[in-house]
Amino acid sequence: MIDRLYYSNQPSPLSKTLANYASFFNLFGDFKNYVQYFLIQDLVSSDYASVKFYLPHNKFDLNPIPKSVNEYRTYMENVMAFISKRNSRILKYCDN
Repeated sequence: MIDRLYYSNQPSPLSKTLANYASFFNLFGDFKNYVQYFLIQDLVSSDYASVKFYLPHNKFDLNPIPKSVNEYRTYMENVMAFISKRNSRILKYCDN
């Protein structure tokens, strides 16, 4: 998630573009609040220090498109698991 790099002032391929939306990102104060607001905790480590990717990630040097059927299946399984967890998180949030 490029937004984690934004909040930690680290360079990314989208740094200039994200800087154009600084007022939006500043609404949340920090990355943890951003993640909590959008209920995407399942995409980050428990300490919010790292992001969990659907496929191995190499600092934006690799093409993110799955390269094989097995890689595509892994990607889809991870996406579906995230969606299921996030839907559960949203339901729990709505019940409170």
